[in-house]
Parts: sequence; C-alpha cells; structure tokens
Amino acid sequence: MPVARGDAAGSPCVRIEAGNTEGTDERLEYAVENGDLVIRGNMPRAALHATYLFLQRELGVRWYFPDPEGEIYPKRE
Repeated sequence: MPVARGDAAGSPCVRIEAGNTEGTDERLEYAVENGDLVIRGNMPRAALHATYLFLQRELGVRWYFPDPEGEIYPKRE
C-alpha cells in the first residue's frame, strides 16, 4: 500500500495528516476512510505519536532501546 501526504486520489494508500494547531494538547487518531488508512494529529508531533500508536497497537512493533536487539518487528504472513 503506498504512502501519500495529505489528500491522495486513486488506489488505497496510507495518509499521514498533521494539523497546525498551537498549544500543548495533542489530539490523534487513526482510522480507515474510503479504503485508505488515515493517521492524523492536530499538530506534527501528534501525527508522529499517532503513527507510533498505530505501529504498536495494530502491528505489534516495539522499541525497547536504540539497538537492533531492542527493536521488535513481528513477522507477518
């Protein structure tokens, strides 16, 4: 599945959207919309955290410490 920025037309893809809200309260989510996986946050840092959340909850990816042995990427079939 391709990764796209902002509004992408065509085949299903992953879209990462970041708003430009000021302040410190982060709002983030990920969802499937019209066949696309949309990961979004109200500010760039929130979009990054939404991406981490998706990878952890849905794909089982874990980062325990900065070393290949501290990175867990479950095998997918």
